[in-house]
Amino acid sequence: MDLSKLNSGVVSEIDIDTETIISKETYENTDIITLSPVKVQGRIYKNSQDENVIDMHATGTMTIPDTISLEPIDYPFSIELTEEPLEIDQNDQNTLDFEAFLWQNIVLEIPLKFTKVKDYSEFQGTGWKLLNEDELKESQNPFNDLLSKFGGE
Repeated sequence: MDLSKLNSGVVSEIDIDTETIISKETYENTDIITLSPVKVQGRIYKNSQDENVIDMHATGTMTIPDTISLEPIDYPFSIELTEEPLEIDQNDQNTLDFEAFLWQNIVLEIPLKFTKVKDYSEFQGTGWKLLNEDELKESQNPFNDLLSKFGGE
């Protein structure tokens, strides 16, 4: 993104209203399976310290594996930035790699755990089963015997 008009004082701000496509190579070694085009609206301007800052609202949808079932699920995200300082390329003060900047903020939105599984009964095997929080608290909890043997409640 060209910032030369802003830096030279020709304009007081640069408006942003675009859809940005993050290349597949950027997220291929992450938990993201696919990433929709990211809708970005905002502006870049100089703050009172004469630094380039951005106000931005970005939305999109990433497809990630469900934490429990590993099935691909869509996870909508929204990024809201206010007076966020921009790191400008030191070799070219008039250029912002907007895709890289956007990607740095999308990475922060990737959830550590996310599931849409409601019925845990299909996730079991010989001698084990996946428990939800309610089942863990029930008296039929198979771990209660172990807890009582080791002095737990």
